[in-house]
Amino acid sequence: MRNNWILGLVLTWTCAAQPPVKTPIELQEELESGLHGWSDRLEIIPPATRPWMDVRSPAPLDRPTGASVSVSQLGHKIPRAALKSYTRANQFSKKGEPARAAAELEGAIGLDPQFAEAYTNLGVAYGQLGRFDEATAALRRSLELDPHSSMAHYNMGIVLYKIGDIAGAVQSARRAVAESSENAWAHLLLGGLLSGKEATRTEGLQHIEVAARSLPLAREFIRSFTPPQ
Repeated sequence: MRNNWILGLVLTWTCAAQPPVKTPIELQEELESGLHGWSDRLEIIPPATRPWMDVRSPAPLDRPTGASVSVSQLGHKIPRAALKSYTRANQFSKKGEPARAAAELEGAIGLDPQFAEAYTNLGVAYGQLGRFDEATAALRRSLELDPHSSMAHYNMGIVLYKIGDIAGAVQSARRAVAESSENAWAHLLLGGLLSGKEATRTEGLQHIEVAARSLPLAREFIRSFTPPQ
């Protein structure tokens, strides 16, 4: 199923390692049950990405790196009211309420149309709601404001994959890695996309090995993989 790239990655590895004893449909259903939800790994930029955001960000290994702010964005002062809406949106996102998060982020952008991180997180919220056209538009606007945001490129890659634009997803994942070589989820996304084809499988596995330095999920995949004889 093309709506779960990690499922596709594990399925590829399993089939390469040994002849399946189960039918492809049975194997796919079993793997999908164990990895439900990983294809939707859109990431919220935490509130504390700027010096004046007085909110503690998660520990580095709890989130992708690459949420740093460009020099141009550091020169942009965000209104306090917009920051409050942004912080409330993050709280709603943590509670699994993307619709309420989107409403808060729309309000933040109304107060500050240059708020790049708000556009990124709005793209995430729209993506979680299945509003992919709006998600793509929000992420594009974020990247217009801050083209060096690894997080925004990563999320764009997820959304493009969800709408079937595989080439675009690969391009966005590559850009996310280029902007932040420490963005483990970007490496895992790129590795998952590249590992689906024999011609790019070696490169894909290299990216997954990088992701495995900080992501238990990637380490689990590496352990389960056996090169074809």
